[in-house]
Amino acid sequence: WNYRVLVVTHQKELIVQNHEKLKTLCPELDAGIYSSSIGQRNTHSAVIFAGVQSIYNKAAQFGNIKAVIVDECHLIPQNGTGMYNTLINDLRSICGNSIPIIGLTATPYRMDSGKLHKGEGALFTDIAHEIDINELLDAGYLSPLTTKSVSVTVDTSNVKSRGGDFVISELERATEEITEAALIDALPRMEHRKSIIIFCVTVDHAHHVASLLDDCRVISGNTPQKERDELLKQFKSGQIRCLASVNVLTTGFDA
Repeated sequence: WNYRVLVVTHQKELIVQNHEKLKTLCPELDAGIYSSSIGQRNTHSAVIFAGVQSIYNKAAQFGNIKAVIVDECHLIPQNGTGMYNTLINDLRSICGNSIPIIGLTATPYRMDSGKLHKGEGALFTDIAHEIDINELLDAGYLSPLTTKSVSVTVDTSNVKSRGGDFVISELERATEEITEAALIDALPRMEHRKSIIIFCVTVDHAHHVASLLDDCRVISGNTPQKERDELLKQFKSGQIRCLASVNVLTTGFDA
């Protein structure tokens, strides 16, 4: 293969998901994975899906890469530091400064510095293609989400924030106060759903939620890798109906 592409992202589930999607669309294409958490270290395929944590200091192992695609590219720091920038700088040294860096994201801006292709030191030069949510809904790529009014809400008036985010311990206390009432409120709407994901504040909060529901399992960053893989497999196949998630099934998750 003369034209080799490196696809990089930050989360194991996204690496597997992106690899599977490409193989579904182009089964004849030589595509591999480089990720320590997955246990695969492919450096020679035409398309390599990799975890940035596994390869940020191993650019030389991949040889002559012709293009880099970064999924969830809004996570690349603007200040030029971090694993993504280390990898990109090393690849430019090896493959030439003209190597295309292509970013994929649903949020082409940062809260602290604006659009990803604007400003001094911006890694990207322009937006090559964009599509809005309504078009994706009409084409059947996104679920037609609806919002429902609720009878209980979390009171965050006394929850302190730090660095723009709520202090987790205080948010957990505020959330725990209404967890049981919120689930009771939600049960009638959940009754006929085939699949349910409940987004929780902490692992303890997720275990509390799971204890109040039938057929609900906890998945978090603390879940052992094999168990995590099995939970997702069973959830997608319908064997498990409900997951209480903590910071796992968020960015780019597809089910």
